[in-house]
Amino acid sequence: MRLRLLADEKELPEQADICGAAIDLINAEVSPVRMLSLATIFIEVGKRSQPHYHKLMEEIYYFIEGEGTVTVGDELFVVEPGVAVSIPIGKIHQIINTGDRRLKLISADSPSFDPSDIHTA
Repeated sequence: MRLRLLADEKELPEQADICGAAIDLINAEVSPVRMLSLATIFIEVGKRSQPHYHKLMEEIYYFIEGEGTVTVGDELFVVEPGVAVSIPIGKIHQIINTGDRRLKLISADSPSFDPSDIHTA
């Protein structure tokens, strides 16, 4: 099966998400992959995600644009392009845009993202 690669984020619908605005890139709806999903997430200047955790899913955030902080449990990470942060199952986490431009990151989730696995802190 050949997957349709989406090179231009403007052609994808943007959805409101607990982490800002998310654009799904790979998930069970568009590919045969079931244990992994990939999304681009945007957090506008001065905004933050809601503190939350997942009981089944672990995540990796890879930052592409902007500056900010990510709290994972009791740890605080300063993020900028090229930084990756891993988020273990069950850890409360939050992203804050501390810069002067939109924060853009890729979120890789395993197993595949399921909105029913979002639990607010």
